Amino acid sequence: MTEAFTSWDAADHLKTDEDMLAYLESCAAEDPGDGSLIRAALGDIARAREARLRRYYPAIIDREGSHYGISFPDFPGCVSSGATPEEAIEGGREALAGHVDLMIRDGDAVPEPTPLEAVTWEEDEDVVCVALVPVVIPGH
Repeated sequence: MTEAFTSWDAADHLKTDEDMLAYLESCAAEDPGDGSLIRAALGDIARAREARLRRYYPAIIDREGSHYGISFPDFPGCVSSGATPEEAIEGGREALAGHVDLMIRDGDAVPEPTPLEAVTWEEDEDVVCVALVPVVIPGH
């Protein structure tokens, strides 16, 4: 008989502040005295909090000659490029993070992500793919 295991991450189940507090209190009560369970719980809680702040925005990756460009329909003017689609996406991730940071500093509202099925582009664009790019929205 073969047993199958699946990975389990506590951070995936910590949805509310109350969940996080209860989890931390339980780990503190079960800690063997060396702080190991408390440190692990704090790491899980940090990942859960970051996940709550993360949004995924659609990005259009298109070919521009020998390079690839990336643009975000929800953020006109937020663009980047690279020698490969992967480099364009990495540059786009940095550009999106900077763009969102400036919007928040200026007090501008950060839009909700457009659903993938609603993403459109110009007919003359040589679109390679549409990707979802993560960004952390502080205070959201």
